[in-house]
Amino acid sequence: MTGSPVKYGRKVIVPKSIGQEDFSILSKCQCRSDGLNGLLKVSGLCVSENSVSIVLADYLFTDLQKQTTWDTIYQRSQGQPFQYFDWFLGYSSLRGLILQLLQDMESEAPLKLLDIGCGTSELGPRLYCECPFPLHVYCVDFSPIALAIMRAQFSLLPLPVSPASQLHFVQMDIGNLSGFQQQSFDLILDKGTLDALLRADDGGEAARCALTQSLGMLRPGGSMLQISDEDPDVRIVWLESLCLATVTALEVDTEKNAGYFAYIIKPTSMSTWR
Repeated sequence: MTGSPVKYGRKVIVPKSIGQEDFSILSKCQCRSDGLNGLLKVSGLCVSENSVSIVLADYLFTDLQKQTTWDTIYQRSQGQPFQYFDWFLGYSSLRGLILQLLQDMESEAPLKLLDIGCGTSELGPRLYCECPFPLHVYCVDFSPIALAIMRAQFSLLPLPVSPASQLHFVQMDIGNLSGFQQQSFDLILDKGTLDALLRADDGGEAARCALTQSLGMLRPGGSMLQISDEDPDVRIVWLESLCLATVTALEVDTEKNAGYFAYIIKPTSMSTWR
């Protein structure tokens, strides 16, 4: 990240040049691989209010790991005019952080970004349109209905700022990303997807599998960005039980939203995911 943060003990205030919003670094720690210790606090799953969130309210405590649940949610929530739906925070709140992470990566080829569990989020399409350098965006979801909705909006998007940018919608279960080549992405976005999986009644297995699969897709030097409302004292403990990585926790505080966190996960060894 650009600029020199001003340190206040363990808390670091990142200059506003990072983007439109304030991000406060809460902690940076080295995670170790020592087995799942079962600390799986469930987040509040706060969502923006539109037709999807109204339907979603019926499913907040059951079956969020099932494709049929999400097919029903997206089928029942379709309305006119179309509205994007985003967990926790939207594009305007995260644009600066995401673009800064991408800019810090060195690559002669176009950067590749994977948005896992994209649903009908505007993040992928907006990054494709507005990223000032070539970016190949892959929006992945296991719901064919969500992807059909997103593909229908593609023709309405403006041309990308960078003519070499690409946008792809791919139906795939994030518990099995074998359709992609290992270590092929520079940045992976997870905005609420693992939070939903942590609600599954499986002891965290679906979330663990999705995290393992995702981290295996990162190129050396790549990062995973998680957006969640789960407190760092819980989320970092869960992450450290699964992988060997450096995790930076940022508190995202906007004018409209508070209590959200961005977790930047940088693997330190590609052989530790299990």
